[in-house]
Amino acid sequence: MASDRPFDTSAHFLRNSPLKQRVKLITQVLRRAADRPNMSLSEISTALWRERNLLEMLLFKLDEEQLLLAAGRSRWLAPATREVEAVLDEIRMTELLRASLVEAEAPSMGLGPNPSLRSLAREAPTPWNDLLEEHRLAFLELT
Repeated sequence: MASDRPFDTSAHFLRNSPLKQRVKLITQVLRRAADRPNMSLSEISTALWRERNLLEMLLFKLDEEQLLLAAGRSRWLAPATREVEAVLDEIRMTELLRASLVEAEAPSMGLGPNPSLRSLAREAPTPWNDLLEEHRLAFLELT
C-alpha cells in the first residue's frame, strides 16, 4: 500500500505506532523515494528537519530533568526520564529512516556508502545543496 504522502505527514504515525508498523512505514517511504530521484532529497531533508526538532526536544527534556533534580522534585523524575527515553527512541527511528534514505540516494550522486552530510550537500543539486549545508551547520550547533 504505497502512499504519496510525504514523510512529515506520517510523523504522528511514526511516533505513536508499534515497531513493526514503524518499520513498514519506513519501507514504504524508501520505496517511494527510490521511484522518484529528487523526491528522495526531499525525504532526506524532511528526516533531517525531524531529527533537528527531536534533538531540540531532547535538550529541553534533559534540562527539565536537571531542574527537577536541582529542585529536589524526585517524585517527577521517573516520568521525566520516560519522556527522555521516548524522545531517544524516536531519534533512533528517525536516524534509521534518514540513513536508509541517504544510502538509497548516495549512488545516484556518485557517493559511496554512508556519506557524510557535508559530502551529500557538496554533491546535491541546487537548491538541495544549500539546504543540506544548513542542516549540517544546525547539527553542529545543536551538538
